[in-house]
Amino acid sequence: MRIILKDAGPTLTETDIEALVVAGEGSPGRALQYIEVGLAELEGIARQIIRTGDRDNKLKSELARKLSLKAATPRYRAFLERVPSLIAEQIKSVEGSCSIQTIEKWREADDLASAALPKALDNQAVIFRLGSLMGELAPAGRVK
Repeated sequence: MRIILKDAGPTLTETDIEALVVAGEGSPGRALQYIEVGLAELEGIARQIIRTGDRDNKLKSELARKLSLKAATPRYRAFLERVPSLIAEQIKSVEGSCSIQTIEKWREADDLASAALPKALDNQAVIFRLGSLMGELAPAGRVK
């Protein structure tokens, strides 16, 4: 899968390729679609929100700016597909805390991501809420 991704995106960094392998969840086709929409960049921002909590909303604002334009619809769709998985990964990780509250955050993110496009919900509001849910997963000792 890494070889396919390197061939398809010769300018991708090893970090980008690793993020795409994880995001592709075993599907080279999905990972290739994610290259086309620039998901590696978005995932990097999302992971930073999970790590830091983004209490000043700078990262959430950056995501909203990148995803709110009509031309960004394919990126927005890919981001909506990916966020619940990112939250699930965090919950399952050693650092994550698998509690009823964190599972509820995943459920809310999954429901919101699934409803956002069919119900034509406001992109910025959806992005901010998903960002807030991710930020609430930040380990308390490392929130910046």
